[in-house]
Amino acid sequence: MKPPDACQRKAVAAARASFRRLMRAKAYAQALGRLEPLLQQCGALIWWLDAYRIRNELALVNYKLGRTGECQRVLQPLVHYATLPPEKLRERFAPIDAEMFYPELKATRLTLKLCNANQR
Repeated sequence: MKPPDACQRKAVAAARASFRRLMRAKAYAQALGRLEPLLQQCGALIWWLDAYRIRNELALVNYKLGRTGECQRVLQPLVHYATLPPEKLRERFAPIDAEMFYPELKATRLTLKLCNANQR
């Protein structure tokens, strides 16, 4: 089965690049609109690490928009991995996957702290 055109690697990369430009311009609502449909339409069809990165990016833009509940919701599937120490991560993933995954886990941990700090 072939994924829809919007879920092809080049289209995903283009959407993420557009998102980053909008974030740099502080056009947070437009950035959210650019990336949120991508996760909804393609989250289960794209490379697992791209989906993870998109969740981190969506959480950050939700945080910037003051939507801490949505920030936490977007990150919920990642919380389990974010709590794993590096040695457990290496046990669960192939070495190269763990190496690529670790920076994303650090981003998830930071964004979770931001989202949770605003809940108090």
